[in-house]
Amino acid sequence: MTRTFVAGGEPADDVARWHELSRIALNRVLEEVRPGVTGRELFALACDVFEEAGELTQRTKAEGETLLDGFFHSLGHGVGLEVHEEPALGRTGSDGLVAGDVLAVEPGCYRSGYGGVRLEDLVLVTEDGCERLTEFPYELLP
Repeated sequence: MTRTFVAGGEPADDVARWHELSRIALNRVLEEVRPGVTGRELFALACDVFEEAGELTQRTKAEGETLLDGFFHSLGHGVGLEVHEEPALGRTGSDGLVAGDVLAVEPGCYRSGYGGVRLEDLVLVTEDGCERLTEFPYELLP
């Protein structure tokens, strides 16, 4: 589970915006988690949110360039015997989810040398969707 907080003052406008985008992406993805959906499809939903807001993603970066700003990592991964395992929730996530998979879903947005925001929940894939296992607030201010 990951949350981003701003302590000791009001959040900067860009941080508040990235937080809102991350929360929208997380919710949009969790609405679509169910058996048969691939990690690549879920990753695309998250990328859509950031790209529509003008942020870079792995899909929009220049060929051969290392992405340092925007949504530069995968959406998440399976959790089980290892902290990071299949199924992959990114460009390589071609396997369909199955009921019983436990996933870390973790959209985020960043700027190199500055910081960023990430919201991560653990979810259990059920027969007809998913169950959020993380019970912690999302507020940016503690």
